[in-house]
Amino acid sequence: MRLERLTLGGFKSFADPTEFTFEEPVIGVVGPNGCGKSNVVDAIKWVLGERSARSLRGTAMLDVIFAGSAARKPAGMASVTLTFSNPPRDAEAEPPAGPTGGAGPAGPAPQVGPAVPRGDTLPR
Repeated sequence: MRLERLTLGGFKSFADPTEFTFEEPVIGVVGPNGCGKSNVVDAIKWVLGERSARSLRGTAMLDVIFAGSAARKPAGMASVTLTFSNPPRDAEAEPPAGPTGGAGPAGPAPQVGPAVPRGDTLPR
């Protein structure tokens, strides 16, 4: 599964609907000061469930909505959409090695157990 597209509207500095298409794997976001690089990262964190305004570089959650400018009215809402693709795996490709799958230098893949609420323990 990979991130295919990020669509923003009314989120922080992105007043107009803006779409980022990721045709190739992305390693980083690069651009001049003030172009919105951090706002792209904040949008991804927000849509994935971040609830701390401070973590999103604001003082209140209302700070994620475009606040307006001298030439534009404030937005009434913010929206962020992540679009993922799940391309079929190449049948001839080997499974990934290491801790995320297969056997490799880190040994076999970790086993996933039942979810345990923080503070609780599994019965022995």
